[in-house]
Amino acid sequence: MKKPIKLIDNHLEFNMQALDYLIENQNDFLVVGVLGNQGVGKSTLLNLVAHSNMNNLVSRIINKVDDSTVSKDTISLKTDISSDSKSSSDVYSECSDIISCSSDKASVHSLNHNVDLLTNKTGELTLNEKPGLQTESGNCIKFEVETEEQIKFGVHCTNGVDMYITSNRVILLDSQPLLSVSILDKSTLSSETKSMTHEVAVEMESLYLATFILASCHIVLVVQDWFIDSNILRFLNTADMLRPQPNQPNNPQHTAPEENLLDQFGAQILLVHNKAQLSDFSGDAIKHYSKMYDMIFNTSSKLKIRTGLGSIYDKKVEEYKSKKTSIDKKQDVNLFMLPEVTLNYVDDHGFKGHDSLEALVKRLRQNILGASRGQIAPSVTSEKHWGHNAHKTWETIKKSGLFLEYCRMLH
Repeated sequence: MKKPIKLIDNHLEFNMQALDYLIENQNDFLVVGVLGNQGVGKSTLLNLVAHSNMNNLVSRIINKVDDSTVSKDTISLKTDISSDSKSSSDVYSECSDIISCSSDKASVHSLNHNVDLLTNKTGELTLNEKPGLQTESGNCIKFEVETEEQIKFGVHCTNGVDMYITSNRVILLDSQPLLSVSILDKSTLSSETKSMTHEVAVEMESLYLATFILASCHIVLVVQDWFIDSNILRFLNTADMLRPQPNQPNNPQHTAPEENLLDQFGAQILLVHNKAQLSDFSGDAIKHYSKMYDMIFNTSSKLKIRTGLGSIYDKKVEEYKSKKTSIDKKQDVNLFMLPEVTLNYVDDHGFKGHDSLEALVKRLRQNILGASRGQIAPSVTSEKHWGHNAHKTWETIKKSGLFLEYCRMLH
C-alpha cells in the first residue's frame, strides 16, 4: 500500500472501496487507531509506528524529509544526464581508437593526453541503479502532517478516518482531531442548515468517530500534550459509554450476555504523552500521573488502561516500580512518554534524563506489535470480516438511539 485511503470520508460516509485492500483469509492482523486533540502529533506518531527501520527515521519525519522525493530528484537528475550521454558501445569503440593511437606515440605528452581522453570518455558512461531497489517503504511520511501554514492559521490536517496497511498487516487508522476549533470554524462558515447548534454538531461528530475507533481497534493510542487533558479523558469515557454492542454470530449457542461482550471485546488504551518535559520522566511524576488516571478512570469505567502496554518503557519506570509498596503492587497504567523535539532535530544520544527518542519509539513499536490480538467482535476472524464489521459498526453508531438521547441532553 503506497498511501492511506479514506475509510470514512469528510461527509462521514463509509468508503466500501477501502475493503478491497483487506485479505479474506488473513487472520493475523492488528488494528491500531489514534485519538486526540488538534496538533498533538497523532499522524506523526502513526508515521513512526508504520516503519520498522528506525535508522534516522525520527529526524526525517519531524523535519518532513521524504525519501521518495529525494529518490525522484535523483532519478530525474540521472535521466537528464543519460539523455545527453553516449551509449556504452560508442564510448568503448572511441576508447579503443585512442588506445590503438597511443601505441604509435611514444612521447610522454601524448600519453598523458590519451589518459585524459580516456577519463573523459569513461565519465560519459551512464551508471544506472538496479531496478526494484526503491520501494514504497522509502516514503517515510505515510499520513499527512500539518504544514507550517496550517499550524500558523490553526487549520487541521486529517478529515474523517484514513486507513493504511503496513507490510506486516498492521492496519493503522488516523482520525480527525476531537473537539477541533478548526472544524467548528469550518462548520460555522458552511451554508448547510442543521437541526442543532454548531458546537453540538462538532461534539457529536467527534463522538461518532471516537466511538468507532474504540469499537474497531485492538489498540487505541490516546495522544496528549505533556499535561493530562481532562476534557479528552472525559470524552473517552462518554464514547465508551455509547459504544454499541459487538455483532454476535447467528449461532445461538455462542451468544453471550451484552454486559460481558463489552468487557470482553474492548480495545486496549495506550495513553501517550507527547512533548513530555524532562521532569515528566521522573518516578514521582509517573506515580502522580498514575494516581490521576486512577481517579479519572474509576471502577465504573470499562476502558482497558492496565494491560502492560506502557510498562517498563524507560529506566525511570524500573526505578519507580522498585519503590512501590505492597499496596501499590498492581499493574501499571498504559502510559508512554515521548520527549519534546523541535525542527532540525538531531538525536545525538546524549544524556537527557531519558533514553533517546529513537530508542523510545522503537520500544513503543515493540509494545504495540507485541500486544495480544484478541477478537474485536465475535464474528471477526479475518481482515475482510473486520472490514465488514467496521461498516456495520459505523452504520449502527449513526443510527443509534443512545446518541440521539445524548444529543438532546446537550441542547
